[in-house]
Amino acid sequence: MRCRRFVVVQVLILLLFPIVVHPHSSSTTPSSLTFAFDERHLSQCACDFSAVAANVTTRHEVSPGDSFERDKQSSERIYRGSRVDGGRVTILGLFELTDAAGRRPEGRSELQAANLAVQHVNQRRVLGNLTLGMITNDTKCDPGIGVDRYFHALYTRPWKRMPILLGSACSEVTESLAKVVPYWNMVQVSFGSTSPALSDREEYPLFFRTAAPDSSHNPARIAFVRRFGWHTLTALSQNEDEYSLAINDLVTELERANITCQATITFSDSDYMDQLKLLKDLDTRIIIGSFSSKVAPKIFCEAYHLGMYGADYVWIIQGQGGGLDESEPWWKSAATQRRSSSSCSHNQLLDAVESMILVSSHYTAVDGNPTISGMSNDEFLKSVSRPLSQFAHQTYDAVWAIALALRGAGYHLANYDYSRADMARCFACRLGRLQFLGASGPVKFDGADRVGITAFYQVQGGKARTLALYDSSTDHLNFGCPSCVAVKWPSGQVPIAQRVFKLRIVTIHHAAFFIISCLASVGITLAIVFLAFNLHFRRLKYIKLSSPKLNNMAVVGCILVYAAVILLGLDHATLPSKSAFPTVCTARVYLLSAGFSLAFGSMFTKTYRVHRIFTRSSSGVVKNKDTQLISLICVLLLIDGLVVTLWVVFDPMERHLRNLSLEISATDRSVVYQPQVVRSRVRLRFYVSISEV
Repeated sequence: MRCRRFVVVQVLILLLFPIVVHPHSSSTTPSSLTFAFDERHLSQCACDFSAVAANVTTRHEVSPGDSFERDKQSSERIYRGSRVDGGRVTILGLFELTDAAGRRPEGRSELQAANLAVQHVNQRRVLGNLTLGMITNDTKCDPGIGVDRYFHALYTRPWKRMPILLGSACSEVTESLAKVVPYWNMVQVSFGSTSPALSDREEYPLFFRTAAPDSSHNPARIAFVRRFGWHTLTALSQNEDEYSLAINDLVTELERANITCQATITFSDSDYMDQLKLLKDLDTRIIIGSFSSKVAPKIFCEAYHLGMYGADYVWIIQGQGGGLDESEPWWKSAATQRRSSSSCSHNQLLDAVESMILVSSHYTAVDGNPTISGMSNDEFLKSVSRPLSQFAHQTYDAVWAIALALRGAGYHLANYDYSRADMARCFACRLGRLQFLGASGPVKFDGADRVGITAFYQVQGGKARTLALYDSSTDHLNFGCPSCVAVKWPSGQVPIAQRVFKLRIVTIHHAAFFIISCLASVGITLAIVFLAFNLHFRRLKYIKLSSPKLNNMAVVGCILVYAAVILLGLDHATLPSKSAFPTVCTARVYLLSAGFSLAFGSMFTKTYRVHRIFTRSSSGVVKNKDTQLISLICVLLLIDGLVVTLWVVFDPMERHLRNLSLEISATDRSVVYQPQVVRSRVRLRFYVSISEV
């Protein structure tokens, strides 16, 4: 009863969503009606297309209570029913003509490319006397709708035996379908799903795709990074499997290539600002990004505000510079301008993406070599509508790959039904060994993934220009392709992966030290001369009235301060020894303290004597003996000496290098100097706070 209800529901869906059959499509006829294809590499696939069906019908061993298995067994009429139409082979094509936002304009070009390929396959009689037909429907980029449309085609057209499913361009839909089709022994070929999860052969044994996943470009990225001598980088990815899984694979391959991935940062819509600040703090200038074009404007607007663009940074992200025709890239589109207007202006966004590197699959044949259909790229572009999907070429090649895989079966395709696991395995084997030159370039598979040519683009003047092509089969990065332009860096120099920090101790220039030392020596000499003069004429009346003893103490203090000036000029250039520097530091403190106490103490006591004379002149002659004043100076000197001695004993001075502001080398941008000066430093600090009540 469940199966009957399911079939009734499917019939109702058919009335609401009619299936369109495209046996032919009027478009440009290729210049040649012949094609060359070497099938020798397919001979290793041992295929038995006899009418005896294999006993193995499914990939999984399921329990009898599995509801899906019971539904499949109850629908035996469909599962083992009538065979493929004589003279005609039908495939099922699921496309994204609409999505949640409404109509998807580029989906129309994918459908037209598929119909064009069906027409060319039939014109060239690739299947011999058989013709290829295609039933199509719209998945709306919804996994539930996609699976429903798949069963819709199976149950409402039981007389149609569809050995291969074409679709889709939406990774979520493709993943859901790829889990279902093995139960029906159908091979699936996607033309636009790039999720790395689909590379799992254990999970998706009958899945192939002509659109290379982002992880397939990892060898190309590594070759590009090596080409410019970058030895360290940082990976930035969006927190979705489609983007984070590709980065995880890249990190593993970077380790094998002896390239350091300093950090792998994953962001979401709510914390991308904080993650970009963390990325800037790492000071890594080469950034490999994996995120959608919808969040890219926000990322680069924030990068602009943080200064993470220009001559010092290189952004390497996935995606093409725009459509394959004249459509605008994401950083110029009106939708992007609306999304980024709140965070940065359009001109600021253009400044941020300038010199950005884009990585994607090359979508046309290289060097003008003839494709398997004989159609040139210009002829192909004229045959499909605008806007042109980036997967239009891959869609065309997917149909050709399907036709070539079915080519060996011939009229034995009439023996196919959904119980023929052996035929499904044979078709998968033939697909896996295909090698031909398609509209999107060389077509070859490594497991489920397309092995093709990777293209590098650089944003120059707001437009994406082709830089180089990478051929994974030869591991060759070609910067001299006909459409390639020269790499342009904002500073005219290749950006560096990470700055090299070099320490540089700033010292006093020898000439300056010599001049100051000479002046201090002259001061010491004059002080000694004055001291000798004062001692020699100490008995003269005018000398006596000036307090010669106090003057002598002041002169001695000046000599000590002059000596301290010479010691202050000793640094790393004149005193490189680390052990001697603390002694010099201690001597500086003693000399300055003693010299200041003697010089200032003498001047203070003489001033105090004059003060006493003028304030107490009415009471008679005021006599202050020099001995009393000298004792006061000695007390001050003793206090200073005691404090300094306690300081030196309990907290001795040590040599310390103090960092100054960073300086970028004028001759080499990759070198950053850290200037340092030699200072004396104590290990303990004493703070005295005075509180007012």
